[in-house]
Amino acid sequence: MPLVRHKRISSAPSALKILPYWERTCSVSNAKHIMFSMLDWSDCREVERSQDKVSGAWVFRGTRVPVRALFENLESGATTDQFLDWFPGVTHEQIKGVLAHTEQALNDLGTKSML
Repeated sequence: MPLVRHKRISSAPSALKILPYWERTCSVSNAKHIMFSMLDWSDCREVERSQDKVSGAWVFRGTRVPVRALFENLESGATTDQFLDWFPGVTHEQIKGVLAHTEQALNDLGTKSML
């Protein structure tokens, strides 16, 4: 199944609550850059990386779905329910874990920059 990226579909209520911090940061133009160049995904148990999968990109554990695809779709207006429909190997718990990890990491980065 090819990756669905930047697909815009009318907004529908999502069964998942997207974390408030992500809602605030996804409109920031450099959020994507910060997320993938500064966040350490190695301690997020919902993702994995292997040179044998998707050229070493961080993917949802047990899938070939890049973590980046979640954020690209959310930025484009997709809901988490739509993402789960488009990528059936990804679970609700994985998305919640990735968003929680992102929120914590960005909060940590903000705290460090204030010191």
